[in-house]
Amino acid sequence: MTIRILIAEDTLSMQAILQQIFAPEHGFSIQALCNNGQELVDAAKRQRPDVILTDLDMPVLDGVSAIRQLRQLMPDVPIVVFSNSFVMHRSKGTLAAVETGATDVLFKPPNINRYSLPEVARLLRERVSALVGAATPAAQPRPQETNGTSSEADIQSLLSRWKQIDYIALGASTGGPNTLRRVLSGLPRLFRQSILVVQHMDGAFMLQFADWLDQHIKPRVRIAEQGERLKPGHVYIAPGDVHLTVDEDTIRLRTTPPEHSCRPAVDPLFRSLVPHARHTCAALLTGIGQDGAAGLKQLREAGALTLAQDDASSTVWGMPGAAASVEAAEAIWPDTRISQLLAALAKRG
Repeated sequence: MTIRILIAEDTLSMQAILQQIFAPEHGFSIQALCNNGQELVDAAKRQRPDVILTDLDMPVLDGVSAIRQLRQLMPDVPIVVFSNSFVMHRSKGTLAAVETGATDVLFKPPNINRYSLPEVARLLRERVSALVGAATPAAQPRPQETNGTSSEADIQSLLSRWKQIDYIALGASTGGPNTLRRVLSGLPRLFRQSILVVQHMDGAFMLQFADWLDQHIKPRVRIAEQGERLKPGHVYIAPGDVHLTVDEDTIRLRTTPPEHSCRPAVDPLFRSLVPHARHTCAALLTGIGQDGAAGLKQLREAGALTLAQDDASSTVWGMPGAAASVEAAEAIWPDTRISQLLAALAKRG
């Protein structure tokens, strides 16, 4: 299948690179190569793309404004932001793009040469291809839930099997920022558990992401630091380019090799909590790939409360789908139901 793609990029050199990456021999058809956000919106009115790739810092109409208009025109088409990390850091455009409706965010390396091009091309093609056919959650049919139901009684029944939960571990990738915001939105300011989060994301964006999440939920959100003792009611975000793990009640940041081409990865966090499985609730949320599935299965086998997001509410049912396929989850629920379960955990104390 040929993937139809609309691209907005205002520099000629990057346009040439993107034309090479998304050439027909790689299974893509560039429907329009636009110089700014307004051209992108106009092209979207004429074309029927499978996916849209856009920069943020563009003349005439910037990327965030373009995404806002595109979401009105085509709410179900995946939109991938591919922009310079300096621009994102300077303008906080990434956060605005995510809130406005960007499906995924990829950072444009400052210098792409013949040595780095193959890896950049691989990442772009992989992420774009995975999103094609993945409608927005509201547009997808809701599948039958497995290994659990969504009633309040069943939440309480599930929780009754775990007398004390001290750790909550969450893993996410594509679509993760907004999903994490929803999942954590029901938590009060104070509760007894510590929450650890691995979100696949470029390290240049992690601090912004933590600040953004801190503004949208009641618990305190911070970037995890080496040797820090876990505190109740805090949300710890894995920093860039290290694996987040837990040793007893202390954060350990490790520079061991990437797993599933990711660092931070979800599996190292989940594995580190296996010794505390009976006091752990772990959830694998939306994302491309299989990271976290093996670790979640180990946690379940060791006695943890394990959850996976369902297909209908996931942007991409890759990671949670992989967990479902190996029966790693006690329950497979929409993000709203996972949020209710975490709120019930916090209320129980």
